[in-house]
Amino acid sequence: MTKIYQGVVGLEIRLDTCQDLAGATSMKIMVQKPDGAEAEWMAAQYNSTMIYYVTVDGDLAESGNYILQSSVEWGNASRHLGESVMLKVYRPYE
Repeated sequence: MTKIYQGVVGLEIRLDTCQDLAGATSMKIMVQKPDGAEAEWMAAQYNSTMIYYVTVDGDLAESGNYILQSSVEWGNASRHLGESVMLKVYRPYE
């Protein structure tokens, strides 16, 4: 796998939710940044079980470990969280 560097824009991040996304009303990636701050990235459906998000300026502003977790809702009836994964972001020239 290629290293991911601080400040990258346009990186497509895909997470497998392990759930059939038919009828999903909300898809997002919950993020814990290296400094402990939290963010939510609105995601889109990639295939029947995967979601994706494309990074924009500021999303990966810090180097370090980002914890990512998918969150999918089907209205008020159901909300499912995926398995947490770690994304390591390197400083440039590292």
